[in-house]
Amino acid sequence: MEQLVGALAIHRNAGVRREELMEGVWPDRDGDQAGNSLNNLAHWLKQQLCDALGGKSPVHHYGGRYFLALGEDLAVDTMEFDRLGELGSRHSLEGDFETAVRLYDEALQLYVGDLTSGSDILFLLERERLRGRYLSIMATLAERCYALGDYEQSLQHALALVYADPCREDAHRMIMRCYVRNGQRSQALRHFALCRDILHREFGAVPEVATLALFEAVRTNPATV
Repeated sequence: MEQLVGALAIHRNAGVRREELMEGVWPDRDGDQAGNSLNNLAHWLKQQLCDALGGKSPVHHYGGRYFLALGEDLAVDTMEFDRLGELGSRHSLEGDFETAVRLYDEALQLYVGDLTSGSDILFLLERERLRGRYLSIMATLAERCYALGDYEQSLQHALALVYADPCREDAHRMIMRCYVRNGQRSQALRHFALCRDILHREFGAVPEVATLALFEAVRTNPATV
């Protein structure tokens, strides 16, 4: 079911040809078996959601293609994630940071991990686009919390960002600054070493100039951080 709904959600505008669905969701079955499985699953989805959708089917089939019946009664979490992220950005630009943070937090609750079902080009592009937005939201929240003096919350967002993208140096710098502001200078220095080791192991690279400068500030004059 997850693969079927995922494929329809990613191709929500153009839909998916029946043959493509059968091959993508049931690659090890012959045409008749895959076709029966598709029919059965579409029927099962309708039964499960008929009450919530007023008896309507969640999947439409016309023009040789399958579509999700998106509307007021049926939505996709990725679309809601996008909507909340866009609303958050709009409120942030308008200076309404309290509302922006609330919307960003709601968006993050919907992101439970990278897309996993699908392998075509559109799926790969959509996976990376959503991942990029997720990382951007976390970075924005870390920066906003830091600006408001909530260093502990900023630290949590920055740590989550590093867990998702270990080579993201802006997040490592934010972690170092938060540790200093929380009175944990030695931890900030240790974190620089961790950042340096990760970059070397992953890319054979050295930290950016900004990261090196921050390390020197933490080491010699933490009051300026």
